[in-house]
Amino acid sequence: QPDLRAQLAQFASLNRAIIQLNGTTTAEKDTIDALSTDVFEALSDLRFDDEGLEMDEDDYDSEESPDPDPLIESVLSDYADRVTKALREGRLADALTVYLGVYEGSQAAAEAEYDEYGVIDDYPTQTWEVWHGLLADAYTQLANRVLHPDQIGLALGQLAERVRHFDEAENNPEELYYDLKAFEPLLLALVTDMPSAGAVQRAIAEHNWQKRSTEYVQLRLADVLHDPDLWLKTADQFADLDPVIALQLLQRRQKSGDLPVLLQTLHRLSKRFPNTFDAFILDHLNETMLKPGVDLNLYLAALETRCRAAGHLDDYLKLREFWTEKKRRQFADRLQPTTANGSVLHPLFFAQVLHTEGRTSDLLDWLKKWDWLLLRQMPDILKLTAQTHPNECLNLAMKHSTNQLENGQRGRAMYQAIAGWLAALNTVKTLKPQVIIFAAHLSATYSRLSALREELRGKGLMG
Repeated sequence: QPDLRAQLAQFASLNRAIIQLNGTTTAEKDTIDALSTDVFEALSDLRFDDEGLEMDEDDYDSEESPDPDPLIESVLSDYADRVTKALREGRLADALTVYLGVYEGSQAAAEAEYDEYGVIDDYPTQTWEVWHGLLADAYTQLANRVLHPDQIGLALGQLAERVRHFDEAENNPEELYYDLKAFEPLLLALVTDMPSAGAVQRAIAEHNWQKRSTEYVQLRLADVLHDPDLWLKTADQFADLDPVIALQLLQRRQKSGDLPVLLQTLHRLSKRFPNTFDAFILDHLNETMLKPGVDLNLYLAALETRCRAAGHLDDYLKLREFWTEKKRRQFADRLQPTTANGSVLHPLFFAQVLHTEGRTSDLLDWLKKWDWLLLRQMPDILKLTAQTHPNECLNLAMKHSTNQLENGQRGRAMYQAIAGWLAALNTVKTLKPQVIIFAAHLSATYSRLSALREELRGKGLMG
């Protein structure tokens, strides 16, 4: 009768939880204070040095810092096993006793006493991350079972007692603070059905935990309770503080189909988190569904940010329809580097913008200034520029090719670049004869450079 045994174990756990909440513990070694002291002392005694980290020769040669997690795990693993076993047997209160003891002990161990390699930045935070890692499977198993609501309520009452205890200054000379965010994985795993959700919801309300970093738990509660209005209300309350919740709120607003409410929310949250929701805006809005003014400007601002960062001509062609000539010129000018040795983030896009705006002379001037070998997209840029300045482009290509070879520059990469420049210009009908003649000239002049001939022949520039 496995189900009956599980029910009996759960009932026994409830009785033990009631006894513990009344101030009596099952064994002295299981009191929270005793556990926290043991954890604190063990963590404080850890030595993050050669011996403690068990470093070998490869570790000394590595540029990476030694991993402190295994050493921390050596302290926490036994406690994690106890929590896992208690949860598996339905003894939530016993599991929470150990959990709370480890939390308080790890938070009290504020600094590592021996940290030879500087591997500890925030000892309590790193320790608690290791703790969650050790309990990852236990959280998953807990989320797939159902606990009695009364058992959950009693366990959370036990947590509330510790929170209240340390909230009172006279009980807290070390200024230990109970951050309920640290308990989020456990609290989320407890919410498996409507009765358990109700128990957690009542505990949050009873202990005034609504604004104590329980926002994700509250959102989970609303989902499990099938209360979309509560979810929206909760998300709206915390969206200005958390961009992840803000995005979730926007996604649900979008699914509701209420465009005015979505836009109102977008304006508010975009001011709070600039550019954070640009991808969302571009995925779900377009210029045809927005009125001129602040709504359309919100979309255009997101589009401009993507256009500038990604260098997409299609984005620019859409933007320019809404821009004045002055704005288009300013956009192009800002794509250029501000220093002599700077580089253009998207050189082909820059060339396309200048070409689109009819600034072909500016494009040609730009080509004259920059190191062609650094511009991998030079063949495409040459094709574009040669549409209006074919002879000038050919002269520049001949000059750069000859200068590189005359200066003794050698190498397959350079030969490929030269062949690429000439092949690009060979697509311009009026330049074909001159390009072929120049390629033959290079082959004859530098007859010993067989690799150069191979590249020219590969681009169809030689007979």
